[in-house]
Amino acid sequence: MFSLPRISLLLSICLLAACSGNGSSTTRKTEPVKYVNGYVGSSSVQNAVVQAVPIDVQGQTTTEAVTREDGTKAEVYAGAKASSTTLAYYQVKLGNDDIGRPVTLIISGKDDEATVERCELVNGCYGGWNYRTTKAVPAEYELRASVGSAQNNMRINANWVTHLASALAYTSYIDNSGDGTNPDTPKAGVYTPFTIERANLWLSALFGLSDIISLRPLAPSELYKDSGLASAIKQESIIYGAIVAAGQQLAFETGQDQVDWLADMVDEFLHNQGQLYQRSSIGTSFSLYRIYNAAKTLLQENRTYIASQNYSVPSELSGAITVLDQRLAALEDQTDQLTNIDIPASQVNDWLDRINNARAFMADLNERLVNYKGQDINTCPAGTPQTDASCVHSFIDPAYVEKTVNYYSALNSIYYGIAPQLSAGTRTVKDLVLELIACVNATCTPAAGHIYDAAAKKLTAEGLTLTMVPVELGAAIEEEGKYNAFDIQLLGELIIDPDEPEVPNIPGEAIEPLDTVASIKFKEVKTTNADGDEVKSYSRVRIVYSGDDGYDAPPDPVVTPPLGYDLEWPDVVVPAMVNGVKQEFGLYISAKLIGVNDIVENNNELTPPSPLHYNLTSIAVSLTASSEVKGSITENGEEVELKDLAQVTLSAEATNAANYYSDSVWPELDDFFRIRSGYEAGLIEPGLFEYLFMENQSVLFSKIDDEEVYRQADYIDVEIKNYGINRLEIFSDTDGLPGLRKCSVVINEANERETDVCTQLSEEENLSIQKLIDDDRLGLFSIPSRGAYKPLFPDVDDDGVHELVVGSNVELDGELKAVFTQGINNLHVRAAHELTEEQDGSVGRAPLAIVDMKLTRTSKDVWDLAIAAGYDYDYLVDVLPTGVRAQSLYLSYLVGNNSVKEEDDNQVETVRDFTFEIGGMIIYRGGVKLFTTGDKGESIGITLASRVDYELNGTAQPCGIINRKDESVTGSCNAVGYLTYRNSIVGVIREERDGVYVVRFSDGQFLVLGG
Repeated sequence: MFSLPRISLLLSICLLAACSGNGSSTTRKTEPVKYVNGYVGSSSVQNAVVQAVPIDVQGQTTTEAVTREDGTKAEVYAGAKASSTTLAYYQVKLGNDDIGRPVTLIISGKDDEATVERCELVNGCYGGWNYRTTKAVPAEYELRASVGSAQNNMRINANWVTHLASALAYTSYIDNSGDGTNPDTPKAGVYTPFTIERANLWLSALFGLSDIISLRPLAPSELYKDSGLASAIKQESIIYGAIVAAGQQLAFETGQDQVDWLADMVDEFLHNQGQLYQRSSIGTSFSLYRIYNAAKTLLQENRTYIASQNYSVPSELSGAITVLDQRLAALEDQTDQLTNIDIPASQVNDWLDRINNARAFMADLNERLVNYKGQDINTCPAGTPQTDASCVHSFIDPAYVEKTVNYYSALNSIYYGIAPQLSAGTRTVKDLVLELIACVNATCTPAAGHIYDAAAKKLTAEGLTLTMVPVELGAAIEEEGKYNAFDIQLLGELIIDPDEPEVPNIPGEAIEPLDTVASIKFKEVKTTNADGDEVKSYSRVRIVYSGDDGYDAPPDPVVTPPLGYDLEWPDVVVPAMVNGVKQEFGLYISAKLIGVNDIVENNNELTPPSPLHYNLTSIAVSLTASSEVKGSITENGEEVELKDLAQVTLSAEATNAANYYSDSVWPELDDFFRIRSGYEAGLIEPGLFEYLFMENQSVLFSKIDDEEVYRQADYIDVEIKNYGINRLEIFSDTDGLPGLRKCSVVINEANERETDVCTQLSEEENLSIQKLIDDDRLGLFSIPSRGAYKPLFPDVDDDGVHELVVGSNVELDGELKAVFTQGINNLHVRAAHELTEEQDGSVGRAPLAIVDMKLTRTSKDVWDLAIAAGYDYDYLVDVLPTGVRAQSLYLSYLVGNNSVKEEDDNQVETVRDFTFEIGGMIIYRGGVKLFTTGDKGESIGITLASRVDYELNGTAQPCGIINRKDESVTGSCNAVGYLTYRNSIVGVIREERDGVYVVRFSDGQFLVLGG
């Protein structure tokens, strides 16, 4: 079960992560500045003029008269202006009188051709405009985006899609050829809150998007960069960005710039009364099919380019392409058919009442989340009308909570009952593996009842059959019968003596063992390969050794520690009975471990004689619990047996596992995010490095076939004593291109140094070894089990110029700058159950429940968390449980950091560290009857979102979840949470006093969150 013991913390701190709104009271009050913000184009239009123009009482964009420099008068738009950044982001002021009123953003180009747009087409855009390059927008460039009720900190994106919506909102239709019943001729009209919101809903429905105004489009050419968006919304943002960027492709195909193309599209769109052809037989017409096809092609070509550059391809990109494929397939047979989008007035009128409905819904939801599992003594029983105010409503039926708690308590009792037997069984498996290895090496005497087959390298004992099989990895030594990896395969059933050991089965209870029977079954798994042939696989323990010579049999792991272990148990069954209660556990487990040496000092030399300690590199586990048959029901004409079922799956990878040396031989939970004792950052290691600086030397520059090319270079060798040598070579322009090259160095048979592997020449002029050292461009040098060290070159007079010695080896101290710690990458845990319950004297299905968590935490303060939890759901939409009666929530939180170098007036450089925290929550409730009298109620979802940026290393008010714990922030903290109800922002959340979080709705109403 997903538990929320302090909902005010989850709804407010976790999602808002805000600072206190308190401040020093003064006699002079200043009205705070209000802004709207967003992205221009597909996040691709830079240095554009963005103007927030209010709508006047006549429904027109407000204008004002100005006097030009030449004394003439001109009428211009009113409203504050701003410019979009190189990231296409803008933030523009709103007048205090404009809050809650309709506003239109007008985007235009600057007179000096400074406004540019980036080409998103891999093959280039119209007019010889190359991919990923920018080009000045045409002089007539204009985009619009309108909102019916502008709010402070509102997100308003502007692109050709929002431009269509703004045009539709401003258009009226008349019937100039009939009796007035068929208005089909577009005319200029007025902007009203109703027409604006209806048009935005219209275009959102037309393109299958949640909200064209607030949803951020992601530029296809920039998808390899971190957008800061949670995975739950990133796929839709990719689709939106591709649709917007598709305008470039369609303009290219018609031989137009985007201004002319958009003008033609607006004309046809309005002529068709806000509809588009689904698919058209005329190649140059505007249709959904052409737009989606161009968007899909854009994404595919950008994906190919991104992958070719070895950039990170977001996992959501493939999903976006799949969605576009599905939309294209649905349009295949709709040639010359217009879309049929219709947003009725009732839907918009609902929006006009959203603030009142949102407040009522939030008040009800707040009560339910505080009383999440019915812990209040006055909790409403199941079936109580939702409007009943005489009791306290809960998020989950308390009777279901009690049933679930009892079920898992029973499972725990069974687990504790068989735990000693399972522990004894795993020890037996380990002993048998070691016995088989000893027998293979002809050093064993099989125990009584154990049978060893030397020819088959097979040991039969305790109901199990263990077989040793060498693993072919493609190494040359395998042709000589030598191997570096060996599998120990397991098959059979191990029955554990239920009377041993005589220890408490349940902590704190009687010493006598329970009436317990348990066994471990290792099953044969049969699958079919691509050729249709049957393939058998078995549970195994793979042991991997290092060394160039290999082994004909696995050596004793105690004497010769392996490089790593690879455990794969695909189908293990544990039937158990405790005090007459039967339960069957199914287990899948896969785990990989790698051994790490501790690099220690030995007479000022680094050697690896220490014992190997093993770290977990990856793990995958699936555990299923199944009860006896409880009854049966008929579904779809077939009889179905009902059992209580529960399943937990877990998968994860570790970061830095090959470099971190833990305190224990085997993995432990506290190995993660932990700095190795004695190796904290700042540690000085005397004599760790030695350098050799040589000038004007002839070095091997390249070798093609047998032809060697030498060039003159200065170089510096930096050696970690007896561990490794790295060289930096600087070439001048006297015998070729100037620049820098980095090489690894080896000692040959003549005890001479020679370069081994080198990078490509990085072209750069006016370089020297002295400049590299003085500018701190050597970088850090990694030592496994310790961290990354910086060589400490002497600077006696502290003038920034280091004293270097030419022609001889010089010893240097090293400073530990970055330590190795283990992090978590892609941890995924899912727990779900299907229980039974009595229904009118027979057995039926109880509501389903599920919790799904994903976590990536590469270091202590850099992590990405997502949790979905649901109860009484019918199906999953992505990871969110939904359905007619579903009660579910999705929480995401992303924490990251960056550093900025700055110089003051005296050119003194300082480094400022910043952290950002992005939070989001989706809450979905089915069966809500607050605003309807229907038997099934209605499904309502709300979202809460926040972003916090703060600077570390200060003493001001703490900010964000991570920083609240550390209390180390400086500067202001302008943190705000946004409440979205039925796809519209209706309020903001702030911490107005310590621990008091308030929702302020746009009409002045408010709601205090928490209990």
